[in-house]
Amino acid sequence: MTQDPSSAALLERLEQHGIRLGLETTHQLLSSLGNPESGFPSVLIAGTNGKGSTAVQLASMIAAAGYRSGLYTSPHLEDITERIRVDGAAVSAELFSSTLSRVVEKAEKALGHLPTYFEAVTAAAFLIFAEQEVDLAVMEVGLGGRLDATNACEPALSLITEIGLEHRQYLGESLSSIAREKAGILRQGRPAWAWVERDEAWEAIRAVGSEVGAELHRGPEAARLIETTPLGWEGQVVQMETSLDSYLVRTPLLGAHQVKNLALATLGAEGLRELG
Repeated sequence: MTQDPSSAALLERLEQHGIRLGLETTHQLLSSLGNPESGFPSVLIAGTNGKGSTAVQLASMIAAAGYRSGLYTSPHLEDITERIRVDGAAVSAELFSSTLSRVVEKAEKALGHLPTYFEAVTAAAFLIFAEQEVDLAVMEVGLGGRLDATNACEPALSLITEIGLEHRQYLGESLSSIAREKAGILRQGRPAWAWVERDEAWEAIRAVGSEVGAELHRGPEAARLIETTPLGWEGQVVQMETSLDSYLVRTPLLGAHQVKNLALATLGAEGLRELG
């Protein structure tokens, strides 16, 4: 897919504003757009490793269950439209370009300044999902969690993948400080699962979960991975069980880490089922 020249030029302008962590601009921008993020339930997925593949797998489960799904991920490989998907398909260049233009025009009028690249694209994703009337959107957090633009929504459910040392200039120098930033996506009274094996990171997430009153569960304690059968380059078959069900799943994704991401996505799908 060839990127629309007008959106490419606009994105180039937005890139000059760099990274701006904080939700004030995003909240103001979304408010000026009629708060599209409140028009559908969403799932937020944060973490250091595996959040993208966890998001893709959960969105696939939602679609397989017969729901109209939205999926927002970053970064993209070839074209910006890859970041925003409805029912598994990337949105058209025309839809993305027209929506982005509306977002930036509204920002300049309502805020008096341009949003950052990520703020604008995230707002465009929320707007597209609302107007495409998705039943549920899976949102991959960009950087951190607490101050990331995706966190402007109120997720029905939150997932956190394994935590590592990353973006220390923004998130803190220690594993626990980074984990606390990621845990900023947790919500009072809402279910959440964290597939985090390092105790330092888990204790930090658990502390935030207790502070906000989230219904937090540790993934490795909630799902038992029984057996994995490799299929060469065709993927692997995973046998697992949770307190609710047992599963035999074939995935095209390779590697032991993808088994954990699949288990976390499965826990998320079960959580959504419990929410109705």
